Amino acid sequence: MDTSNPRFLPAVVLIGGGLLVTVGSFLPWITATLPLVGTISRSGLDGGGDGLLSLGLGVLLVVSGFAYFASGKPTQGLVGGVGLATLVLAGFEWQNVTSRISDLPAIATGLAQVGGGIYVIGAGAIVVFVSAWMMDRAAKSMPPAPPPGPPPVPPTPGG
Repeated sequence: MDTSNPRFLPAVVLIGGGLLVTVGSFLPWITATLPLVGTISRSGLDGGGDGLLSLGLGVLLVVSGFAYFASGKPTQGLVGGVGLATLVLAGFEWQNVTSRISDLPAIATGLAQVGGGIYVIGAGAIVVFVSAWMMDRAAKSMPPAPPPGPPPVPPTPGG
C-alpha cells in the first residue's frame, strides 16, 4: 500500500470503523448477573436479525475502505450514510435493551446492563463519520481529474 496516497489514512480509518462495527456484532449486547446462575450475556447475533444487520454493515464498511483506497469510490456521502444507518441501529438497540431492562422486576433491574457490543458499534459508527470527513479533505487535496475522452490532438505545424 502506498502510504503517500492521500486516500491511505481515510481508508485505514474507515476499515477500522468497519472492524469495530463487525466486532461489536459478536460482543454482548445485554449482560445479566443472577444469583446462583452467574452471568448471562447475549450478543446481537444470538437472535439473528439486528445482529446480522450490524455484521453486514460492518463488513460493507471494511470492503468500502479497501475499495476507497484502490479507486476513490465510494464517496464520503455514501460512507457517511452507512455510518448514520449504523449509528441509528446502535441507538435503537441501546433503547431496546434499556427498555427490556426496565421491564424486569425491581430486584433484577440493577443486575442487568447494556453490553459493550452496542457501545462498540456506536463508536465504530463515529469513527466512520471521521473517515468520511477525512475522505472529503483528501478529495480537496488531490489534483483534478483529467477530462473524460481522448486527449486533444495538437495542431499540426503549417496546417
